[in-house]
Amino acid sequence: MKDYVIKNELDDVKKGTEQSSFLGNPIEDPNSANAIKYVTYYPVSVSVKNTDAATAGNYGYLFVADKPYEVISITERHRTKGSDSGARLYVEKLTSGTAKGSGVDLITAGIDIGSGSTNDATNYATLTNTKSYLVLRRGDALGLTTKATTITSVADLVVTVLLRAI
Repeated sequence: MKDYVIKNELDDVKKGTEQSSFLGNPIEDPNSANAIKYVTYYPVSVSVKNTDAATAGNYGYLFVADKPYEVISITERHRTKGSDSGARLYVEKLTSGTAKGSGVDLITAGIDIGSGSTNDATNYATLTNTKSYLVLRRGDALGLTTKATTITSVADLVVTVLLRAI
């Protein structure tokens, strides 16, 4: 009787190495490039801790593309909602040389982080219908902006952008 072996391409990736991260660490694992090329989606998260979230100047860049990506989804959650009805959060695409606050919005109408929102609820953003905005080229950045004059009381905000390498 003949034995059949099903080969998983990732079986040999860690061969001959000690404990390393799941995706591989280039310093510890010379085969990490092989492991990384099989990963399709990359979650990128940023948090604005405690009451720092109540200050618009604390919303900054969260990612710079090292290769082409497509934005798949954006989610947000905050512990404490703002006291202002117009407080909304936006994620913007910034091409090289474009200042934060001047990029193109990836979210239609923004995410409500003001008095109309709910504490400790996960918000799923509606992405723009302009597909070219959702494609990042090498050097493009993602940034957070509120476009609000007042975002009083918002606390512990986290945003996760799911990217797909293209």
